Amino acid sequence: MFKLIITTTILLSFSLICSGQINQQSNRQITITKITADVKIDGVEDSIWIQAELANGFINHRPTDEGLAQSQTEVKMLYNDQFVFIMAKAYHGNNPHIIQNLKRDNFWSNDGFGVVLDPINTQTNGFFFGVNSRGSQAEALVESTGNTDWNWDAKWYSRVGQYADYWLVEMAIPFYTLRYDAENKTWGINFVRNDLGNNMYSTWTSFPTNFDELDLGYTGQLLWSEQIPKIEKRLAIIPSLTGTVGEDFEQESGTDWRLTPSLDAKYMITSSMYLDLTINPDFSQIEVDRQVTNLSRFSLFFPERRTFFLENSDLFTSFGRSRVRPFFSRRIGLRNGENIPILFGARLTGNLTEKTRLGIMNVQTGDKGELDAQNYGVLAVQQRVLKRSTIGGIFVNRQNTSESQDYNRVAGTEFTYSSQNGNISADAMLYKSFSENLNQGNTFASGSFGLNERAYRLYMTAEHIGENYLTDVGFTPRLFNYDAVRDTTVRIEYQRYSSFGALDFRPTNGSIVFHGPRISATHYTHNGNQFNERQIYLGYEIDFANQSQFDAGVTNYRINLLFPTSFIDNDNPLPAGIYNYTDLFLDWDSDPRKLFGYGTVFTTGSFFSARRVGLRSYIQYRVQPWLRVRLNHNFNHIDFGERGKEDLHLLGLRTEVSFSTTIFLTAFFQYNTQSSNFNINTRFQWRFAPMSDLFIVYTDNYITEPFIVKNRYLSLKMNYWLNL
Repeated sequence: MFKLIITTTILLSFSLICSGQINQQSNRQITITKITADVKIDGVEDSIWIQAELANGFINHRPTDEGLAQSQTEVKMLYNDQFVFIMAKAYHGNNPHIIQNLKRDNFWSNDGFGVVLDPINTQTNGFFFGVNSRGSQAEALVESTGNTDWNWDAKWYSRVGQYADYWLVEMAIPFYTLRYDAENKTWGINFVRNDLGNNMYSTWTSFPTNFDELDLGYTGQLLWSEQIPKIEKRLAIIPSLTGTVGEDFEQESGTDWRLTPSLDAKYMITSSMYLDLTINPDFSQIEVDRQVTNLSRFSLFFPERRTFFLENSDLFTSFGRSRVRPFFSRRIGLRNGENIPILFGARLTGNLTEKTRLGIMNVQTGDKGELDAQNYGVLAVQQRVLKRSTIGGIFVNRQNTSESQDYNRVAGTEFTYSSQNGNISADAMLYKSFSENLNQGNTFASGSFGLNERAYRLYMTAEHIGENYLTDVGFTPRLFNYDAVRDTTVRIEYQRYSSFGALDFRPTNGSIVFHGPRISATHYTHNGNQFNERQIYLGYEIDFANQSQFDAGVTNYRINLLFPTSFIDNDNPLPAGIYNYTDLFLDWDSDPRKLFGYGTVFTTGSFFSARRVGLRSYIQYRVQPWLRVRLNHNFNHIDFGERGKEDLHLLGLRTEVSFSTTIFLTAFFQYNTQSSNFNINTRFQWRFAPMSDLFIVYTDNYITEPFIVKNRYLSLKMNYWLNL
């Protein structure tokens, strides 16, 4: 532990010394003009826009970051006491529009325009609002690295108009949708344009192509001509009513009829601090998880989709590592895929000051069967230091509120460093869990260092997790090792050391955008420094100008399997011991802009003591813009010789119909031989008013051998967003 912390401190010190502090905001500025009238949002350039300052001169960003964009964009901004208004004229030179579908939040695969807003102007978190050329909206929460949460939804307005050589979008973003300090009259801002006909993504500000278009470190300045209005509408209520009928045939419980009223509310305490409340929430409209073939020894991660847990979720979910999370909201109200009733919940999130963010959440669940009622609490604080760096702390609590008083708590802190230009990153974190009679081996510590340059990338991570580092509301799959002979799970502390390096060669012209080798190495130890696992990967990636992609690589594994493990035959598990094996893969994806698309990943080689051949493929066809059909097939042939062999199939057929920008139908069929499950999920959505929906959802699950129904449900849900 001591060595790990010392190493991390050295890396952080090195990064602080080497990083250049570059602030280019003053190179791009736009002043937003205040008006007293309203702007009619109809996709028509009215005379009121004459008052606005013009922002133009968009610059190529991807696949090349050199020169002015071939298809230019002009932007103007106005505001009144209720809205920020944006108008953009996207010139296209009569190129056909590319719209893959009209679904919300499907921004990058369509011709579109978007705005990045950093109201606090700290370059650590912000907002994105985008519209494609057919009028479909997209919005997201943006983190300092350009990571985005597309599950976040907000209430705002837009309309698109089509003209001879350009399309025009008007947007009206209510101030109550944003989090801002009314005294701060300089915001970070950038504009993004998707021009798929020319295969070009352009931005208003100029920055290296190895950074995402939404990176907050390369915004310009939005200057407010007068005082920013303080918000008058402070309360929004969203009542909903869900009716469900269905039956669990395995439990033989008979037909279940339910009528569930729910209420959500949002109260604006200040312009940068929100209180969210939910009572008896129902998430029946959420699409089912996509099934996967799991050939690992550990649990897989599935993303959160439930609306209550999404807004400002980065305050809670950014802590820890991707495979060691102190907080994972899917632990609340879900148990082995079964819904546990949530009685109520409250969440307070936002900025206390310009540099301090606060998140507090509390959720109470009810009891169900043998599962006791639980209370879940989370407290997270982030303090900005230096330019784009943060010091944060989190505390997570699970408390049994039934007869038993068992509990689990996790507390931790971490420092995340990013240079002003984003090229250098580093972090250090230390966590401790608290459970009854478990006071040793209950820590998690980690440190990392990264370089992201135009020609190369390098990342290194070291971490230690103790055998008693228990996170009942977290995600630590590798801590738990299953012994198939004794039918028990054993916790084993481990250390992980990983590194990744890539070279990117970028030709100035031709059919290739960039290409280069990739290499990574991961090493696991346990019980001090005893060898557990090693993975070494060497590959090559080629990205073409038409957005198709090719990858190839080879991976060598050396694993000390600590316990007998079953992969295909639970009665004849693979014995513990040392296994050394290698596999090769080839990966090809076609041009996603075409109406017909396809891709495949071919894998061959060894798998522990078995021979393995894998083929993961998809084909897709679009009738632009209203229909998309995609068929996925994941096949694995595993031959353990005398221990048996098996063919695993996972088929998924997904059909998406966009009747308009507000009416959608999705049908999703999944057939999984590994879990012997066939699933049907069909969802109809009508957004009859902003953020107000009618859902009709039908889901059906079958056991495949023999083919009999497991459960079947039909739900109808309606919610309405009302601002008071």
